[in-house]
This record gives sequence, C-alpha cells and structure tokens, in this order.
Amino acid sequence: MGKKLITLAIVLLVLVAVVSYSSCNKARPATTPANAPSPGASEQQRKPAASPPASPKSAEPQVVTTAGNQGKTVRGGGNISVSTDASLYFGTAGQIKKINVKEGDRVIKGQELAKLDTINIEVNITQNKVALDRAKVDFNQARLAQTQAQSALASAQFVFDKTQSVANIKDHIINAEWQIKIANMKLQEALAFNDEGAAGYWNQIIAYSQKEMTSLKKTLSDLLTQPQYVGLIAYDILGQKYDTLTVADMRMKQLTIDIAQQTLDKSQDTINLAQRSLELAQRNLDLAQQQLNQATITAPFDGIIATLNIKEGDIIPAPAQMQRPPIYLVDLTAMQIKVGINELDIPRVRPGQIATVKVDALPGVKLEGKVTEISTLPSVQGGVVDYGATVSFTVPAGVEIKVGMTGTGEIALN
Repeated sequence: MGKKLITLAIVLLVLVAVVSYSSCNKARPATTPANAPSPGASEQQRKPAASPPASPKSAEPQVVTTAGNQGKTVRGGGNISVSTDASLYFGTAGQIKKINVKEGDRVIKGQELAKLDTINIEVNITQNKVALDRAKVDFNQARLAQTQAQSALASAQFVFDKTQSVANIKDHIINAEWQIKIANMKLQEALAFNDEGAAGYWNQIIAYSQKEMTSLKKTLSDLLTQPQYVGLIAYDILGQKYDTLTVADMRMKQLTIDIAQQTLDKSQDTINLAQRSLELAQRNLDLAQQQLNQATITAPFDGIIATLNIKEGDIIPAPAQMQRPPIYLVDLTAMQIKVGINELDIPRVRPGQIATVKVDALPGVKLEGKVTEISTLPSVQGGVVDYGATVSFTVPAGVEIKVGMTGTGEIALN
C-alpha cells in the first residue's frame, strides 16, 4: 500500500512538471525567422517570393551617347510627312472648263492648274463696269451742280451786299433831303413871324443837312465808280441819279439768297446719293472681279500634284459644300518627322537644335534637319509620358522619299 502511494506521488510530480514545461514554451517568443515557412507548408509556399515586375518602358525614345558628341542625343521613330502642303479649292461655284495638270505633275508657283467656265462672270464684269461709269458721270454732274449752286449763292450774296451798301447811303441822302425841305418850311414860318431866333436855328439845320447830304453823295459817287458797280442802269430819285441796286427790292434779293442756299443744300444730298451709287457700283465690280480670280486655281508654291479629284466638265459647288479638295499639292523637298521624347528628356529639347534623320527604306541616307516644333500636350501610353518633337529637313536632289515612310530622328542635346 505504501509503495502504491509513492508511485502515485511520482506520477503526479511528473504530470505537474510536464504541464509547467508546456506553459513555458507557449509564453516564450518564437525564434523562427519571419520568412521561414511554417511546418506543413507546401513546396511552392517554401520558395522565395518573386521580385515585383519592373515598370514598362517604351522602346522609343532612348537616350544614347554618341561618339564625338560632347552631349547626348535622343532619338525616336515615326512616319515622314510633308512640311508644306495645300488643299486647293475654287473660290466660287461653276463648271470646270480646263484642267492643265494630272496627278504626279511637278508645278511651279503661280502656274495655272485648273479653271472654271467664266463667261457669265465676264458678262457680269462688263455690266458692272458700265454701271460704274454711269455712276461716275452722275457723281461728276452732281459735283458740277453743287459748284454752280455755290456760285449762284455767292453771286446772290454779293448782289445783296452791294444793294445793301447803296441802299443804306440812299436812305441817308433821302433823309437829309427831307430834313432840308422841312427846315426850309420852318424857316419861312419863322421869317413870317419875324422870329429871328427860330430863323437862325433853322438856317443852321439847313446848313448842317446840306453838308451831310453833300458828304453822302460823294460817298455814293465813290462807291458807284468801283468795278463791280460800273455799267448798271441809273435812276433819278429826288433829282439824284442812283444805281439800279438802290431801287431793287431788298426782299427779292434776300429771297434769291434763300433759293440759292436751298439749291446748294439739295445739291449736297444729290452728291451723297451719287456717292453711294458709285461705291455700290465699285463693290459690285470688285466682287465680280474677285469671282473671276477665284475661278482659277494656281499653285501657291513649287510642288507635286498629290491628288486630283476633278475632271473637265464637272459642276463644282461652293467651297463650303465640297467634301474633298479639287487639288492637293505637296512639296516633297521639305519634309518632317515627329518623334516622341520622354518627359525626362524633353526639358533639354528646344526648337532650332540640330537633328539627323534616317529613313528605313534608305539605309545609306542621312539627312540633316532641325527641331521646329515641340508639342504642348503629352502622349501617355502604359504610364510612359512622351512629348512630340517635330524635326524638319530638306530632301536633296536625287533622293526620293515618299510620304508615310518610317524613319528615325536623332536630336543632339546641348
């Protein structure tokens, strides 16, 4: 019995020790590396994790160091296009009378390429020239009438002024004559009543009036001897001879002035109307001449007829209604290529920088050009930001490059 108790006590002690050891292991921190696979993990889980994929990069542009160049260059590919081209339209509607070129023809600046039938326009020009000539005649006649009206007004005013001058002197002379007559009558009355004082007074009045009348007559005589008064008919008034101006009705003279002024005013209205008619006739003629000029397509520069979308006899609508240009002209001696420049390199690219252009179809040809334009807005593809740089270049004689060919532009960075 004692042995059993001892054995039971030993078993209990062992159990207590085991429980204590388990508790200590749970409380102790793990020493296993953080990236070590846990027991029971699969083989795939035990392999090291792969590195994150690199960000995508476009093949162009790429910065490369060029031998012999102190700086660097950046290059990119693109399609070649023309620097100078023109879609040529007729400026008016009509029927095509003559086409002087065909596709592929080389033309020079100012050369006539195509022309509309202009018979109706030419008739219209002739009619407008006649209308313009008539308007000029009407305008000149209106100007002449105005000049005549101005002359008539000046003449009427001159006559009025002369009449007024003579009439004023005449009135003073007549007044002096009446004063003398009245004074003589009063003098006779004073003598009849032996009034020596009154007689002396009236003698003085008579003497003063006679002196005044003598002075006025001399003034009138001097006035009537002036050139503008010579040759006029004279009249007797109270025993004195006066010019016709003195007996003319001043109201009639004033009426003549008023009529002349009205005629002059009306002549100005006639001139204004004739001026508007003249301007309208000139505008109509200019418009018809412009239509005649726009009925012909001429080459604005030396080039090649790239496309010809018309034929003789076609009816051409107004330019705004045409879907395709009648003639498309290009200059194949001045071309360009637009290449993409990465956002990291674009700050070092500026207009005017020298560039080299290579054409894929002509591996042995290198063409020198320069940067002429840099786009403001970027092109974003796959997270890569590029800016377009246009490289313009001249195609030398003997080198044939076609629009749309692929090539590479390499820009020397300063």
